[in-house]
Order: sequence, then structure tokens, then C-alpha cells
Amino acid sequence: MALRWPYLPVVVAMSLAAAPIVPAPRSGPPIPGYLDIRTGVFTPVSVPSAAPASTPITLEGTLDVVAKVRIDPTIPAGTTLSASISAFVTDPATTTGVYYNSGVSASGTLTRTGNVGTITFTLPYDVVVASAADTFGIYFTVSAYGSANNYVSFSQSIPLPASGKTTKLAIGNAI
Repeated sequence: MALRWPYLPVVVAMSLAAAPIVPAPRSGPPIPGYLDIRTGVFTPVSVPSAAPASTPITLEGTLDVVAKVRIDPTIPAGTTLSASISAFVTDPATTTGVYYNSGVSASGTLTRTGNVGTITFTLPYDVVVASAADTFGIYFTVSAYGSANNYVSFSQSIPLPASGKTTKLAIGNAI
């Protein structure tokens, strides 16, 4: 029995629907990109190459920090002036300012002479940094406890100190 015209398109459509769709074999790695389904145009996307891993750098040394603080004359002479300092490694290449766990801190009481308070910190450090582009962040605070209850803080970044050396740093502020 021969198929007649009205039945032929139905048979062809049924046989095409039953045929499995087999993807073409790949001849290389996949290419990242996207296909615009309206136009059928594939647009490849460039993928940045991975930056070469840098070798970590170990730094050892000492930060000698002398802080002089101008004291407001309204703060009574017997008021305790507490100070603290932290030095920590930061990565300036990030927008968030990545803080590594590598760092040191110390605290003490300012010695007051008139309206000037002075304190010296010696901070030995032994840190591992990702690259020479990293920096040391310095964070210094002074608090006046008692009837005044004043507080001031100061922060700055310095280039990484040379390993095996003592780096002197003078900072100042007012409370």
C-alpha cells in the first residue's frame, strides 16, 4: 500500500521527532561566550588569564614608634591618657583593603608634660606578605578616662619596612 499525499507529511514529521539529537563531537576545549537566540550569532567572551602566583615574602624587624599628642587644656592634669597602637599588613590591590592576620599591637599610658603627652612603642614583627606592593597599616588611638572621656584615633599606611631593620616612625595627634 502506497502512502498518499495527505499522510506523507505526518509520517515524515513523526520520524524526525523520534530521531535522537546527537551533538557534534568537540575538537578542542569549550569556548566561553553566549549565543543570541534571536540572531543565531555566537559571541565569544575573553577570559582574563590567571596572574602568576607571587612568592610570599617574610619580613622580620622592629617598628619604633614615638607618638606625641597635644592635650586639650580642659582635660585635667590627673586624667589617665591610654594609648594603643596596631601595625598590620594590608593589600592595597583590593578595594576592600584585605587585612591579613599578620600584625602586632601594644598599649600603654602617655607621659604628660603640660599639654603634651608622649609614648614610645617598640613593636617587633615577623610577618609573611603576599607581595612587595603590600603595606603596613598603622592604627593609633588615645583615650582620656575620667571626667573628660575624650577619644581620638589616627591611621596611616606606610611602605613595608626592610627586613632585619629597625624602622622609626613619629606620629602626632591632638586630644
